Amino acid sequence: MKAYVFKTVGGVFAFDERGNVILREEFPKDPQLIAEKMVKICEEEKKILERLEKMGYEILRDSSFRKRIKLKVDKELAREVAFIISKKKIEDKAKERDRIIIQAVEALDDINKTINLLKERMREWNALPLEFGPIEEEFNKKIKELEKFKGKLEEYIKSEMESVAPNLSSLAGAILGARLIAMSGGLKKLAELPASRIQLLGAEKALFRHIIKHTKPPKHGIIFQHPLVRNTPKKLRGKVARTFAAKIAIASRIDAFSGIDKSKELKKRLEERVKSIQR
Repeated sequence: MKAYVFKTVGGVFAFDERGNVILREEFPKDPQLIAEKMVKICEEEKKILERLEKMGYEILRDSSFRKRIKLKVDKELAREVAFIISKKKIEDKAKERDRIIIQAVEALDDINKTINLLKERMREWNALPLEFGPIEEEFNKKIKELEKFKGKLEEYIKSEMESVAPNLSSLAGAILGARLIAMSGGLKKLAELPASRIQLLGAEKALFRHIIKHTKPPKHGIIFQHPLVRNTPKKLRGKVARTFAAKIAIASRIDAFSGIDKSKELKKRLEERVKSIQR
């Protein structure tokens, strides 16, 4: 005996070879719940399969057989479910791109540390009154190879950031933007942070010291790497950092939720506000 099993927005159905329903497990009329059940093996499907096996049926999934039977489907419900599934796929794809950026920028930091360690080792060697000969040349060669790869990795991060977060990339720079995404755990998570939190990303230790030991509160975190903050006189740096963080918050939200390129407008407003602070 053969049984044909199909899953629709209405539930899971099993038919015999004549097209008669053998078993059925209906879904609740909740589009979100149905969408979750449609993309993976659900409890209703497991129940149907287990019961068919016990009844001695050979279980088949034949799309051509499905065309021969008439399954009534709530079209409005099917549209809602399809929209939810499509949205989930887009979100999952975005998370994948986030993970690529996070891994790439973390690899870049590892390479920077390695290059600095090797250069420090070279300086120590050169300070010794010894001849290292060919091994020293090989050492220098490896450092240059790492520096070359570092440049390629930076270009890769820039390319990914221009695709995934063009507004953030334009406003903060691709590498700093990628680090902000990495520290937040993803673009969407960064977009959900308030500007005050973005301003202090990377300054968690200093903030903790301020809370526990009542030291001076930090004015900025990793955004200090940007010339706009770094090159501002110390007495104005806090205000510029706040303004910069606010624009980063806006840029990341646009990238995460709409994808519209408003980088020129954001940069112009940022520059105008910074000039106003400096005056």
